[in-house]
Amino acid sequence: YQGLMDLLALVELQETDQLYFLGDLIDRGPDSNKVVEFVKSHHHTCLMGNHEQMMCHAFPPNQAPDPWFLQMWLGAGGRDTLESYHDPEQLQAHVEWLHTLPLYLDLGDLWLVHAGLEGTTGLLVEGDRLVVGGWGSAPKADFSTDTPGNLFAIDLKTKAKTSITKAT
Repeated sequence: YQGLMDLLALVELQETDQLYFLGDLIDRGPDSNKVVEFVKSHHHTCLMGNHEQMMCHAFPPNQAPDPWFLQMWLGAGGRDTLESYHDPEQLQAHVEWLHTLPLYLDLGDLWLVHAGLEGTTGLLVEGDRLVVGGWGSAPKADFSTDTPGNLFAIDLKTKAKTSITKAT
């Protein structure tokens, strides 16, 4: 959070400037709750990154937390984020807001995305599949056999992992 505040002080945004956040507001330090609150309360445009996506799947709307996705998210930095919330109502409000974030923004002559459109890195949601690539190893999510550049899909309903062969 402090790094963001320091950066914004250096940039010296003007009233007419538009600030865009391209995801991963969370899981990047001990004050994720403050980062989310800053972006949300200042009505900045924000996209959903893969860490927000994991958190949203861990906390589905109007349901109990999903243990499988919760374990995956906690192992990918979510533990610090969860510990940054001392108020359960703030956590719930932030999760509800994160669920509303778009995956991309079309500005006409410019597309904003969190990772990439090619599919070799980042995430892509295709119906009920979350397609990810290049995660390397994340033992808590049992992805230890994946190597950078490999693609796989996670079925969001069954949580089954499927390898995807990239067409060359």
